[in-house]
Amino acid sequence: MLGDQALAAFSVRTTRTHFHGGETIITQGDEVGRIGVVVSGLLKIVVFTEDGAEHVLQTVGPGQLVGNTDGQRHGHAVEAATDGMVCWMPREAWNSFLKARPEHYQAFLSVTLQQYQEAQQGVIRMRGRNTLQRVAFWLLDQKPARGTGNVPLIRIALSRRDLASLLDMTAETLCRALHQLIERSAIRLPASDLVEIVDMERLRQLGKYPRDRIAGAENPRATPFPHPFVQVASSDRFEATMPPERLKRLSEFGAASR
Repeated sequence: MLGDQALAAFSVRTTRTHFHGGETIITQGDEVGRIGVVVSGLLKIVVFTEDGAEHVLQTVGPGQLVGNTDGQRHGHAVEAATDGMVCWMPREAWNSFLKARPEHYQAFLSVTLQQYQEAQQGVIRMRGRNTLQRVAFWLLDQKPARGTGNVPLIRIALSRRDLASLLDMTAETLCRALHQLIERSAIRLPASDLVEIVDMERLRQLGKYPRDRIAGAENPRATPFPHPFVQVASSDRFEATMPPERLKRLSEFGAASR
């Protein structure tokens, strides 16, 4: 995620765009010629095949980047999974930004590398796992926080169809896997987009999740902001967003630059 200094320097040269869930931000094959930083909401990276099939490859959240400035056609589409906002910088401004402030190049390079590594790790983690194991592993990878009654909670921002695509299965298979986890007393589904983890150790075993990584999932978070995939919660408020002070700063800069 971009630091405050890099975000502030970036945002004074940008314009804001608000988007709604289901909206196409970038069409596959477009010449984008600009780069954007996600301020709030959740975007999904999607590839459409020649026969029209849609595959969700990755999600992008607050502080992460979309678009490009190399003038080449975009090899994938970017769509909104939820409502949110992006601050955009055109190619010319981007080039002058890096020329004038080369110290920020490392920040953007780090974020780009992080997103690339997330995509790689997403593939690696799913290898050698059946559908039930993939779902269990993905749930634990969201690092649940403690909710009401100290129960680990996860709010899933993606639709069932998109989550199934991300985990390389059909929506029907995803539903079956969730119900199997319920039957094995590992989770509960109090709502269609809310998961309660009933038995963390059982879910870990079902997902073949590394024991040394489970500690982070069990630690309560007073101010949860763990992962761009979802926003976990310790209250009834759930949303994918940048921390308020950074959101306010970036929004003010974006408004001033229009």
